[in-house]
Amino acid sequence: RLASMPCLPMTTPRRLLLLGTIAAAAATRGTQIGAGNQPFLNFAGGAAAALALRGGAATSEEEASLKRLQSLVETLSEKVQALTRNANESAAATPTPVLADPSVGDRVRVRRDVQRPRYEWGDATADSVGKLVDFDGERCVVDFPKHAGWNGLLSEMERVAAADELPRVGDTVRLRSDVETPVLGWGDVSSGATGELVDVVVDGECRETARVRVGDANFTALLTELEAVGDKGELLRRAADEPQRLPLSLPS
Repeated sequence: RLASMPCLPMTTPRRLLLLGTIAAAAATRGTQIGAGNQPFLNFAGGAAAALALRGGAATSEEEASLKRLQSLVETLSEKVQALTRNANESAAATPTPVLADPSVGDRVRVRRDVQRPRYEWGDATADSVGKLVDFDGERCVVDFPKHAGWNGLLSEMERVAAADELPRVGDTVRLRSDVETPVLGWGDVSSGATGELVDVVVDGECRETARVRVGDANFTALLTELEAVGDKGELLRRAADEPQRLPLSLPS
């Protein structure tokens, strides 16, 4: 039955449809993208070869159609190469993980070199410090003061203070040795002074601030600037899951 079927003439619309199909296949494959590679077939040469098989030169109408198809292939080629470059640049820009051995309760913030987190900023900012509440693989969830349940990547975060280093209300505390000047100033205390942590609140800039009683004076510092010490001045550490009092309300 196939032998008895008439051979359909290769009309101009059918030739253009065939060439368009070839162009689309070449554009969608994109298997040769890369430096030094030819991403797509030479459409002009391919078109000429197709017309030669037909047994004649292209008419002005055919040449115009072929040029339009060639322009389409070149446009698709440029777009595929641009997408590939963007993908490569995005992969190269992915930050290297620096949050080694994360623990629930760690105080973290977005790294300074991350301009735009994978899942956007939401109500968090580059200065926001939050509590790491969950992580699985590369994904993490952080409770920031103005954005609870913020989703991000561990590779985008940096640790401000480890969970087992944070003091609790009632602890005897002092400034950490790596804090040269407290963000909120010295107040009426001097370096090396110790006192009782009496309260932790969130200030107007959404920072966890601690009120410390040093003798008859009160000293205010960021919670992450303090460390708990024992009776002999030794540094205290606790299990990350040990209960602690956290500020639950935001400033009005």
